[in-house]
Amino acid sequence: KMRDTLFAPSSLDNKNFFSKSFLRSFFSKKRPPPAPAGANQRQGKVKNMAQKLPVETPVYLFLGFLESGKTTFIQETMQDPRFSSGEKTLLLVMEEGETEYETMQFAGAENVELVVIDDKADLTEEHLAKLQLQHGAERVVVEYNGMWALDDFFNAMPEGWLINQVM
Repeated sequence: KMRDTLFAPSSLDNKNFFSKSFLRSFFSKKRPPPAPAGANQRQGKVKNMAQKLPVETPVYLFLGFLESGKTTFIQETMQDPRFSSGEKTLLLVMEEGETEYETMQFAGAENVELVVIDDKADLTEEHLAKLQLQHGAERVVVEYNGMWALDDFFNAMPEGWLINQVM
């Protein structure tokens, strides 16, 4: 049943997503810490990148414990032609378990870029925006690390990234 909802036609016009500001306000129990020295300079870089990013980018977020089947579920999802209509996809893998991706089996494999983020320090708005620009991604699929706080991802999401679905 979950897979059928994943393949339901989803358009950003449907507004079935959550924005970064909504997620911050919903999940944050405290205010973010004060910006470290040099943060204003970094924020300027991020804003310049944001001007080049699409206005809205759907994000499909896969959550679960280590070895809970996230990779297998994503592999099966990406292989199904109903999930791919040719858009460029950035697959962010933040946890590498025993199962490896077989990207050549993805539907529209030529439009999928797999990037591993195994260092939590790389989970920044600037880095994620840079990856999206570098790969020309129109949507993002995330296999999130079950040991990292989800709030860290929400705080690092570039402007315009919208949670379209959480599995």
